[in-house]
Amino acid sequence: MTLVVARISNGVVAMAVDTLLTEHDVALPVSKGTLKICFLPGRICVGFANSPELAERDFQNFINKFPLGTDLETSVLYFELSSKNTGNDYIIASCDGPKES
Repeated sequence: MTLVVARISNGVVAMAVDTLLTEHDVALPVSKGTLKICFLPGRICVGFANSPELAERDFQNFINKFPLGTDLETSVLYFELSSKNTGNDYIIASCDGPKES
């Protein structure tokens, strides 16, 4: 099981994930853990749960498709589609902070 959570407190987004990996429902040693949060072009932070290999592929495809980043709405749509195709879950935070209208 993977844990990825985000919280907004006083206008600040905090994201946390575990680093544990499992194989065939058995926990791998801590030395086999992996980072499950990535900063991507467009000033977004993306955390994932499930397959590190699929997440790495999705992150690389995102960077190839949007080398300078894109707006938050397009980023969310990209990872929603990826989630449907891979079974990975993604949580996205904008690094630009809250917007005022």
